[in-house]
Amino acid sequence: LGDDGRAAKLHAAIEFASTSRVRAAVDFASAAGCSLRAAVPCAAGDVLLAVPLDKCLTSASLGAAMSRRLPVADGFGRLLAATLCLMREAPDDPRLSYYAAACPPHHFCEHMAWWREGGEAARVAANSVSYRRVARMRREVVEEGTAFAEAGFKFTPPPPWDSLIPQGGDMFLWVKLLLQTRAVETDQGHVLPPCVCLANHRSVGESAKVCVADGEVRLPPPGGVGGGR
Repeated sequence: LGDDGRAAKLHAAIEFASTSRVRAAVDFASAAGCSLRAAVPCAAGDVLLAVPLDKCLTSASLGAAMSRRLPVADGFGRLLAATLCLMREAPDDPRLSYYAAACPPHHFCEHMAWWREGGEAARVAANSVSYRRVARMRREVVEEGTAFAEAGFKFTPPPPWDSLIPQGGDMFLWVKLLLQTRAVETDQGHVLPPCVCLANHRSVGESAKVCVADGEVRLPPPGGVGGGR
């Protein structure tokens, strides 16, 4: 993340989201961007970050009236709908404003799903397996977005979100990509927990594991870590 004021917002977000037991801090460096680091040495079994569920968007956040109108009934769809509703009804809600700083819509501008169909980049990659897969996903997102719109879920971006969506961008697509990359599936449904996405992770080997316990989304380290890591 560039140093355009978002670092301060992320510091505010972690203060909003965290309990008093937090052992992590947002670290900003111009070369590396923002990330979550251990503020103190941690032993195995410690909790780096604990975010109360009432400070997260969850699949249970969607009201009963809107739930009955859902075109899809799974937990991911419920969380997607809850996010869309909150963006329209309370665009300054801190559970959302965090993502305006951590993962603004233009963050995905280089994603193939944002490429204009028939544009130069799309033409160059047209025969690649990855582009065909993404193009198929984009068509499915368009169909899903149409179903949500027909069910009454509006996603024309309200202020301040309208200024964050790149020209020609798609709010529904952004929310879909946001949840695909930041939401966590738990035994209590899908959760969008602030700050957890700043933890470094990798696809193989040891990585931080997210769990839900005692009304919190917890981020324990994979093992003991020193402060500053």
